[in-house]
Amino acid sequence: MRKAARDQGFTLIEVIVAIAMLAFGLGALLEGIALGWRGSRAAQMELSALQVAKARLEAAGIETPLTEGRWSGSTSDGFSWTLTCTRHVDERVTADLGIPTGYWTTVEVGWRPAPWSRPRSLVLASFRIGQVE
Repeated sequence: MRKAARDQGFTLIEVIVAIAMLAFGLGALLEGIALGWRGSRAAQMELSALQVAKARLEAAGIETPLTEGRWSGSTSDGFSWTLTCTRHVDERVTADLGIPTGYWTTVEVGWRPAPWSRPRSLVLASFRIGQVE
């Protein structure tokens, strides 16, 4: 028995459909990899910002005075930070009792993950005890 001529290979439409399916699959795979890479980079940037904020918060009262005010700076890897100290005033307690002064200490760290992306920021706050005035 002899096979018909049409059963001897693939038709042009079958080859085009196979190539289109391959291109679609590769495109979806590459998009998934890129999305994972961007997510990993964003998580790393947030972790670095958190470390900067924690370091600035720990330095309050040691490297920077624990008084009312605002200090700011930046790191070499593109993070900018602002430390704000606000004195906590409790009307029930007077200053002549010799009670230490409390300060609300807030650190805001800002960064831009990429030049075309929107700025991001992270805020940490703590209540710190200062010296007796």
